[in-house]
Amino acid sequence: MTTFVQQPGQRNARGSLGALLLASLLLITVALGALAVDFAHMLAVRNELQNATDAGALSGAQDLWTDVSSATSDAYTVTGYNRADGRIVANQSPGTAVNVTVTPPVGFSGPGTVQVDATMQTSNLFASFFGRPTETISVTSIAGTTGNLFQLYADQAFPLAVSLDAVPRSNNVDGTPLNQCKIGDTVQFYINSQQVKNAAFTSFTVQPASASYIQSAVEQALGLAPVIPGFVPAIAIGDQINVNNGVIGQKKLAKGAELQALLDPSRPVLTVPVVTGDPALNQSRPVVGFVGLRVTGVTLGNGGGVVETITAVLERPQVKGMSGPPLDIAGGGLNGTALNNLVLGPVQLIR
Repeated sequence: MTTFVQQPGQRNARGSLGALLLASLLLITVALGALAVDFAHMLAVRNELQNATDAGALSGAQDLWTDVSSATSDAYTVTGYNRADGRIVANQSPGTAVNVTVTPPVGFSGPGTVQVDATMQTSNLFASFFGRPTETISVTSIAGTTGNLFQLYADQAFPLAVSLDAVPRSNNVDGTPLNQCKIGDTVQFYINSQQVKNAAFTSFTVQPASASYIQSAVEQALGLAPVIPGFVPAIAIGDQINVNNGVIGQKKLAKGAELQALLDPSRPVLTVPVVTGDPALNQSRPVVGFVGLRVTGVTLGNGGGVVETITAVLERPQVKGMSGPPLDIAGGGLNGTALNNLVLGPVQLIR
Protein backbone atom coordinates (compact mmCIF):
# COMPACT_ATOMS: atom_id res chain seq x y z
CA MET A 1 0.00 0.00 0.00
CA THR A 2 1.25 3.42 -0.96
CA THR A 3 0.97 6.11 1.63
CA PHE A 4 0.78 9.82 0.62
CA VAL A 5 2.27 12.14 3.11
CA GLN A 6 1.28 15.79 2.96
CA GLN A 7 4.24 18.06 3.05
CA PRO A 8 4.22 20.79 5.64
CA GLY A 9 2.61 24.02 4.35
CA GLN A 10 1.07 22.46 1.19
CA ARG A 11 -2.55 23.13 2.22
CA ASN A 12 -1.74 26.72 3.19
CA ALA A 13 -0.08 27.34 -0.20
CA ARG A 14 -3.12 26.11 -2.07
CA GLY A 15 -5.41 28.19 0.12
CA SER A 16 -3.34 31.29 -0.42
CA LEU A 17 -3.41 30.78 -4.20
CA GLY A 18 -7.21 30.46 -4.18
CA ALA A 19 -7.59 33.59 -2.09
CA LEU A 20 -5.27 35.46 -4.44
CA LEU A 21 -7.27 34.41 -7.49
CA LEU A 22 -10.52 35.42 -5.79
CA ALA A 23 -9.08 38.81 -4.87
CA SER A 24 -7.81 39.31 -8.43
CA LEU A 25 -11.21 38.45 -9.91
CA LEU A 26 -12.90 40.79 -7.45
CA LEU A 27 -10.48 43.59 -8.38
CA ILE A 28 -11.06 43.04 -12.11
CA THR A 29 -14.82 43.02 -11.58
CA VAL A 30 -14.70 46.27 -9.62
CA ALA A 31 -12.43 47.84 -12.25
CA LEU A 32 -14.72 46.82 -15.10
CA GLY A 33 -17.74 48.09 -13.18
CA ALA A 34 -16.03 51.41 -12.57
CA LEU A 35 -15.12 51.72 -16.24
CA ALA A 36 -18.71 50.83 -17.16
CA VAL A 37 -19.93 53.76 -15.04
CA ASP A 38 -17.65 56.13 -16.94
CA PHE A 39 -18.68 54.61 -20.27
CA ALA A 40 -22.38 55.00 -19.46
CA HIS A 41 -21.74 58.62 -18.47
CA MET A 42 -19.93 59.22 -21.76
CA LEU A 43 -22.84 57.77 -23.76
CA ALA A 44 -25.35 59.90 -21.87
CA VAL A 45 -23.35 63.05 -22.55
CA ARG A 46 -22.97 62.10 -26.22
CA ASN A 47 -26.76 61.69 -26.54
CA GLU A 48 -27.34 65.06 -24.90
CA LEU A 49 -24.76 66.69 -27.14
CA GLN A 50 -26.28 65.07 -30.25
CA ASN A 51 -29.76 66.26 -29.30
CA ALA A 52 -28.42 69.78 -28.92
CA THR A 53 -26.74 69.86 -32.33
CA ASP A 54 -29.77 68.21 -33.97
CA ALA A 55 -32.01 70.96 -32.63
CA GLY A 56 -29.57 73.67 -33.70
CA ALA A 57 -29.18 72.30 -37.23
CA LEU A 58 -32.94 71.97 -37.71
CA SER A 59 -33.51 75.50 -36.44
CA GLY A 60 -30.93 76.95 -38.78
CA ALA A 61 -32.28 74.98 -41.73
CA GLN A 62 -35.69 76.59 -41.23
CA ASP A 63 -34.09 79.87 -42.33
CA LEU A 64 -32.57 78.57 -45.56
CA TRP A 65 -35.43 79.77 -47.72
CA THR A 66 -36.69 82.66 -45.62
CA ASP A 67 -33.70 84.56 -44.21
CA VAL A 68 -30.47 82.67 -44.78
CA SER A 69 -28.55 85.41 -42.96
CA SER A 70 -30.22 84.27 -39.72
CA ALA A 71 -29.40 80.58 -40.15
CA THR A 72 -26.03 80.73 -38.41
CA SER A 73 -27.17 82.74 -35.40
CA ASP A 74 -30.35 80.70 -34.98
CA ALA A 75 -28.38 77.44 -35.09
CA TYR A 76 -25.98 78.70 -32.40
CA THR A 77 -28.84 80.03 -30.27
CA VAL A 78 -30.98 76.91 -30.30
CA THR A 79 -27.97 74.64 -29.75
CA GLY A 80 -27.15 76.74 -26.70
CA TYR A 81 -30.66 76.29 -25.30
CA ASN A 82 -29.67 72.68 -24.61
CA ARG A 83 -27.38 71.19 -21.98
CA ALA A 84 -24.95 68.30 -21.97
CA ASP A 85 -23.11 67.10 -18.86
CA GLY A 86 -24.87 69.91 -16.97
CA ARG A 87 -23.42 72.64 -19.21
CA ILE A 88 -25.01 74.68 -21.97
CA VAL A 89 -23.80 73.57 -25.39
CA ALA A 90 -22.11 76.81 -26.37
CA ASN A 91 -18.61 78.13 -26.90
CA GLN A 92 -18.65 79.99 -23.59
CA SER A 93 -18.97 76.73 -21.65
CA PRO A 94 -15.71 75.25 -20.29
CA GLY A 95 -14.30 72.51 -22.49
CA THR A 96 -16.97 73.03 -25.15
CA ALA A 97 -16.68 74.10 -28.79
CA VAL A 98 -19.54 74.63 -31.23
CA ASN A 99 -19.18 75.48 -34.91
CA VAL A 100 -21.94 76.18 -37.47
CA THR A 101 -21.45 75.89 -41.24
CA VAL A 102 -24.22 77.12 -43.57
CA THR A 103 -24.44 76.15 -47.24
CA PRO A 104 -27.07 78.44 -48.84
CA PRO A 105 -29.62 76.94 -51.25
CA VAL A 106 -29.15 77.33 -54.99
CA GLY A 107 -32.35 76.89 -56.97
CA PHE A 108 -33.49 73.28 -57.25
CA SER A 109 -29.99 71.88 -57.67
CA GLY A 110 -28.77 72.66 -54.16
CA PRO A 111 -31.36 72.73 -51.38
CA GLY A 112 -28.84 73.98 -48.81
CA THR A 113 -27.69 72.60 -45.48
CA VAL A 114 -26.82 73.69 -41.95
CA GLN A 115 -24.10 71.72 -40.18
CA VAL A 116 -23.48 71.98 -36.44
CA ASP A 117 -20.31 70.42 -35.01
CA ALA A 118 -19.75 70.24 -31.25
CA THR A 119 -17.07 68.85 -28.96
CA MET A 120 -17.16 68.61 -25.20
CA GLN A 121 -14.56 67.44 -22.73
CA THR A 122 -15.88 65.38 -19.82
CA SER A 123 -14.18 64.11 -16.67
CA ASN A 124 -13.96 60.42 -15.87
CA LEU A 125 -14.76 59.29 -12.35
CA PHE A 126 -12.87 56.00 -12.27
CA ALA A 127 -10.97 55.77 -15.54
CA SER A 128 -8.65 58.49 -14.25
CA PHE A 129 -7.04 55.80 -12.05
CA PHE A 130 -6.08 54.03 -15.27
CA GLY A 131 -4.56 57.07 -16.97
CA ARG A 132 -7.69 58.51 -18.66
CA PRO A 133 -8.83 61.50 -16.60
CA THR A 134 -10.93 63.01 -19.41
CA GLU A 135 -12.80 62.11 -22.61
CA THR A 136 -13.42 64.37 -25.61
CA ILE A 137 -16.80 63.74 -27.23
CA SER A 138 -17.50 64.96 -30.77
CA VAL A 139 -20.80 64.98 -32.68
CA THR A 140 -22.09 66.37 -35.98
CA SER A 141 -25.60 67.19 -37.16
CA ILE A 142 -26.58 68.22 -40.69
CA ALA A 143 -30.07 69.41 -41.60
CA GLY A 144 -31.45 70.68 -44.87
CA THR A 145 -34.36 70.70 -47.23
CA THR A 146 -35.21 67.68 -49.34
CA GLY A 147 -36.33 69.52 -52.46
CA ASN A 148 -39.90 70.23 -53.49
CA LEU A 149 -42.77 68.34 -51.97
CA PHE A 150 -43.99 65.85 -54.54
CA GLN A 151 -46.77 64.31 -52.50
CA LEU A 152 -48.68 64.98 -49.29
CA TYR A 153 -49.79 62.08 -47.17
CA ALA A 154 -53.46 61.71 -46.26
CA ASP A 155 -55.06 64.21 -43.85
CA GLN A 156 -52.38 66.88 -44.29
CA ALA A 157 -53.88 69.36 -46.75
CA PHE A 158 -56.26 72.27 -46.13
CA PRO A 159 -59.17 72.34 -48.65
CA LEU A 160 -58.13 75.51 -50.49
CA ALA A 161 -56.49 75.55 -53.93
CA VAL A 162 -54.39 78.60 -54.79
CA SER A 163 -53.30 79.62 -58.28
CA LEU A 164 -49.66 79.96 -59.21
CA ASP A 165 -50.14 82.50 -62.00
CA ALA A 166 -53.64 83.97 -61.81
CA VAL A 167 -53.55 87.76 -61.32
CA PRO A 168 -56.29 88.65 -58.84
CA ARG A 169 -58.25 91.81 -59.52
CA SER A 170 -60.52 93.78 -57.20
CA ASN A 171 -62.02 97.24 -57.81
CA ASN A 172 -60.01 97.44 -61.04
CA VAL A 173 -56.72 96.98 -59.16
CA ASP A 174 -54.45 94.04 -59.95
CA GLY A 175 -52.97 92.00 -57.15
CA THR A 176 -49.72 90.01 -57.07
CA PRO A 177 -49.70 86.46 -58.48
CA LEU A 178 -48.10 83.72 -56.42
CA ASN A 179 -45.26 83.12 -58.87
CA GLN A 180 -43.91 86.62 -58.19
CA CYS A 181 -43.60 85.90 -54.47
CA LYS A 182 -41.16 83.98 -52.30
CA ILE A 183 -41.19 82.33 -48.90
CA GLY A 184 -41.75 84.99 -46.23
CA ASP A 185 -43.86 87.28 -48.44
CA THR A 186 -47.42 88.26 -47.57
CA VAL A 187 -49.94 87.28 -50.24
CA GLN A 188 -53.63 88.05 -50.60
CA PHE A 189 -55.90 85.33 -51.91
CA TYR A 190 -59.22 86.37 -53.44
CA ILE A 191 -61.91 83.72 -53.19
CA ASN A 192 -65.07 85.73 -53.93
CA SER A 193 -66.49 84.49 -57.23
CA GLN A 194 -67.58 88.04 -58.12
CA GLN A 195 -63.93 89.07 -58.43
CA VAL A 196 -61.05 87.87 -60.56
CA LYS A 197 -59.87 85.40 -57.97
CA ASN A 198 -56.75 83.36 -57.40
CA ALA A 199 -58.05 80.75 -54.93
CA ALA A 200 -61.03 78.48 -54.43
CA PHE A 201 -62.11 75.75 -52.07
CA THR A 202 -61.44 72.18 -53.16
CA SER A 203 -62.60 68.70 -52.30
CA PHE A 204 -59.33 67.39 -53.74
CA THR A 205 -60.05 64.13 -55.58
CA VAL A 206 -63.19 63.33 -53.58
CA GLN A 207 -66.39 62.96 -55.60
CA PRO A 208 -69.02 64.25 -55.39
CA ALA A 209 -67.65 67.64 -54.34
CA SER A 210 -70.23 68.32 -51.66
CA ALA A 211 -70.48 71.31 -49.35
CA SER A 212 -70.64 69.04 -46.31
CA TYR A 213 -67.32 67.46 -47.26
CA ILE A 214 -65.62 70.87 -47.49
CA GLN A 215 -67.04 71.89 -44.12
CA SER A 216 -65.79 68.72 -42.46
CA ALA A 217 -62.38 69.03 -44.12
CA VAL A 218 -62.06 72.63 -42.88
CA GLU A 219 -62.97 71.63 -39.32
CA GLN A 220 -60.54 68.70 -39.36
CA ALA A 221 -57.69 70.82 -40.75
CA LEU A 222 -58.25 73.52 -38.11
CA GLY A 223 -58.32 71.02 -35.27
CA LEU A 224 -62.00 71.56 -34.52
CA ALA A 225 -63.00 67.98 -35.24
CA PRO A 226 -61.30 64.60 -34.74
CA VAL A 227 -59.20 63.42 -37.65
CA ILE A 228 -60.91 60.70 -39.65
CA PRO A 229 -58.02 58.73 -41.15
CA GLY A 230 -58.01 59.09 -44.92
CA PHE A 231 -60.84 61.64 -44.99
CA VAL A 232 -58.54 64.04 -46.83
CA PRO A 233 -56.82 61.91 -49.48
CA ALA A 234 -53.13 61.85 -50.27
CA ILE A 235 -52.36 64.31 -53.06
CA ALA A 236 -49.49 64.25 -55.53
CA ILE A 237 -48.25 66.66 -58.15
CA GLY A 238 -50.12 65.96 -61.37
CA ASP A 239 -53.36 64.87 -59.64
CA GLN A 240 -56.53 66.48 -60.99
CA ILE A 241 -58.39 68.10 -58.09
CA ASN A 242 -61.88 69.60 -57.97
CA VAL A 243 -62.16 73.39 -57.78
CA ASN A 244 -65.51 73.92 -56.10
CA ASN A 245 -68.09 76.58 -55.57
CA GLY A 246 -66.51 78.54 -52.75
CA VAL A 247 -69.58 80.06 -51.11
CA ILE A 248 -69.99 77.28 -48.56
CA GLY A 249 -66.36 77.47 -47.54
CA GLN A 250 -66.48 81.25 -47.47
CA LYS A 251 -69.39 81.20 -45.06
CA LYS A 252 -67.85 78.46 -42.94
CA LEU A 253 -64.71 80.51 -42.37
CA ALA A 254 -66.48 83.81 -41.79
CA LYS A 255 -67.66 83.25 -38.24
CA GLY A 256 -67.36 81.43 -34.97
CA ALA A 257 -64.76 78.89 -34.02
CA GLU A 258 -63.58 78.38 -37.62
CA LEU A 259 -62.63 82.02 -38.11
CA GLN A 260 -61.00 82.16 -34.68
CA ALA A 261 -58.98 79.00 -35.37
CA LEU A 262 -57.96 80.26 -38.80
CA LEU A 263 -56.45 83.41 -37.27
CA ASP A 264 -54.89 81.67 -34.26
CA PRO A 265 -51.11 82.38 -34.48
CA SER A 266 -50.32 79.15 -32.62
CA ARG A 267 -52.12 77.01 -35.20
CA PRO A 268 -49.87 74.90 -37.45
CA VAL A 269 -49.14 76.15 -40.95
CA LEU A 270 -51.88 75.27 -43.45
CA THR A 271 -50.60 73.33 -46.46
CA VAL A 272 -52.57 73.91 -49.66
CA PRO A 273 -52.25 72.61 -53.24
CA VAL A 274 -51.12 74.96 -56.01
CA VAL A 275 -52.83 74.97 -59.41
CA THR A 276 -52.45 77.15 -62.50
CA GLY A 277 -54.80 79.51 -64.27
CA ASP A 278 -58.09 80.95 -63.10
CA PRO A 279 -59.54 78.60 -60.49
CA ALA A 280 -62.92 78.48 -62.22
CA LEU A 281 -65.74 77.06 -60.16
CA ASN A 282 -66.80 73.45 -60.49
CA GLN A 283 -63.92 72.46 -62.74
CA SER A 284 -60.72 70.50 -62.20
CA ARG A 285 -57.08 71.56 -62.27
CA PRO A 286 -53.78 69.64 -62.02
CA VAL A 287 -51.73 70.11 -58.87
CA VAL A 288 -48.35 71.69 -59.67
CA GLY A 289 -46.98 72.12 -56.14
CA PHE A 290 -47.74 72.87 -52.51
CA VAL A 291 -47.37 75.96 -50.35
CA GLY A 292 -47.62 76.65 -46.63
CA LEU A 293 -49.84 79.50 -45.41
CA ARG A 294 -49.79 81.32 -42.08
CA VAL A 295 -53.10 83.22 -42.17
CA THR A 296 -52.83 86.73 -40.75
CA GLY A 297 -56.09 88.36 -41.86
CA VAL A 298 -59.52 87.80 -43.34
CA THR A 299 -61.69 90.33 -45.17
CA LEU A 300 -65.43 89.77 -44.88
CA GLY A 301 -68.13 90.92 -47.26
CA ASN A 302 -71.90 90.93 -47.57
CA GLY A 303 -72.41 92.14 -44.05
CA GLY A 304 -69.81 89.75 -42.69
CA GLY A 305 -71.53 86.72 -44.17
CA VAL A 306 -68.74 85.47 -46.44
CA VAL A 307 -64.99 85.69 -46.76
CA GLU A 308 -63.79 88.00 -49.52
CA THR A 309 -60.04 87.57 -49.14
CA ILE A 310 -57.51 85.67 -47.04
CA THR A 311 -54.17 87.30 -46.27
CA ALA A 312 -51.35 84.93 -45.44
CA VAL A 313 -47.57 84.73 -45.09
CA LEU A 314 -45.93 82.10 -47.27
CA GLU A 315 -44.11 79.56 -45.13
CA ARG A 316 -42.45 76.21 -45.56
CA PRO A 317 -44.99 73.50 -44.75
CA GLN A 318 -43.65 71.23 -42.01
CA VAL A 319 -45.32 68.04 -43.14
CA LYS A 320 -44.39 64.53 -44.07
CA GLY A 321 -44.29 63.89 -47.75
CA MET A 322 -42.28 62.75 -50.72
CA SER A 323 -39.71 65.09 -52.18
CA GLY A 324 -39.30 65.67 -55.88
CA PRO A 325 -39.27 68.32 -58.60
CA PRO A 326 -42.28 70.48 -59.45
CA LEU A 327 -44.34 69.54 -62.48
CA ASP A 328 -43.15 70.92 -65.81
CA ILE A 329 -46.08 72.75 -67.29
CA ALA A 330 -46.23 72.89 -71.07
CA GLY A 331 -47.31 76.15 -72.67
CA GLY A 332 -48.04 79.50 -71.17
CA GLY A 333 -44.38 80.18 -70.55
CA LEU A 334 -44.50 78.11 -67.38
CA ASN A 335 -42.11 75.36 -66.45
CA GLY A 336 -40.50 73.99 -63.32
CA THR A 337 -38.64 77.24 -62.68
CA ALA A 338 -41.96 79.03 -62.12
CA LEU A 339 -41.78 77.71 -58.57
CA ASN A 340 -38.14 78.70 -58.11
CA ASN A 341 -38.88 81.07 -55.23
CA LEU A 342 -41.34 78.66 -53.66
CA VAL A 343 -39.11 75.67 -52.98
CA LEU A 344 -41.15 73.99 -50.29
CA GLY A 345 -39.39 70.77 -49.40
CA PRO A 346 -39.62 69.82 -45.72
CA VAL A 347 -36.63 70.40 -43.43
CA GLN A 348 -35.15 67.24 -41.94
CA LEU A 349 -31.96 65.83 -40.49
CA ILE A 350 -29.64 64.49 -43.16
CA ARG A 351 -27.02 63.25 -40.70
